[in-house]
Amino acid sequence: MSKYKHMFKGQINVIFPELENHFHLTKAKAITTLLMEYPSPEQIAKLLNEEIFTVLTSKFKKFGVLRDKERFVNLIKELSSKSIGIKQYPTACLQYTIKILKFYEETMTEIKSKIKQSIMNSPYSRLLNEFGYGDINLALIVGEIGDIRRFGNAKKLVKYCGFDVSENQSGKSESKNCYISKRGNKILRNTFYQMVQIYLSHNKEGHHAQFFNRLRQRGKHPKQAMTATARKLAVKCYWDMLKCHEKVVEE
Repeated sequence: MSKYKHMFKGQINVIFPELENHFHLTKAKAITTLLMEYPSPEQIAKLLNEEIFTVLTSKFKKFGVLRDKERFVNLIKELSSKSIGIKQYPTACLQYTIKILKFYEETMTEIKSKIKQSIMNSPYSRLLNEFGYGDINLALIVGEIGDIRRFGNAKKLVKYCGFDVSENQSGKSESKNCYISKRGNKILRNTFYQMVQIYLSHNKEGHHAQFFNRLRQRGKHPKQAMTATARKLAVKCYWDMLKCHEKVVEE
């Protein structure tokens, strides 16, 4: 997706550079819908307002609701009539790029839907109602951990994630610098890091955000504070997943 979004923006900057100053190109679905039918500003400039309306109303239903169509059409017409884009550019390349983008968007939507269905059929579906657990990160956690009961305690899960502390010891001497081992599951480690970011940005007064801030106030580097908070979230996740099995037994 990122590759083709970058390609799309590059092609637009050659064909119709004025668009970037007025629209968020990677999110402007009305723009891509119109460009699929009329990929150059010259073609759009020749259209009647009613013709643009027809394209949008016939194709845009699949992609969402376009607000203030009249303002959109007037702006597009004005920009296309004054465009300084290169006229000789092969616009078929732009149309193919848009088709591939649409394909990936539809595929991602389908995959996310199936992921959610799989989670809903698992004992851990209750976690979707709790803050911090989304469809994707919960699917990653469940996919990598499997049945949480295979871990005897939270420390074993922490070690499996690679959040356990590694120390260098030789005889009676001990290393003063301790680091996480990073020998565990990289996917789980990255997932818990992402969950820390969710907690810090959306729940700033919560327990984990306060824990992160306390570490920063003590002089810990942001990465160290992030790692410690991610470890704490892994422990929380262990108990959350374990409770899901307890509730299933009760029912």
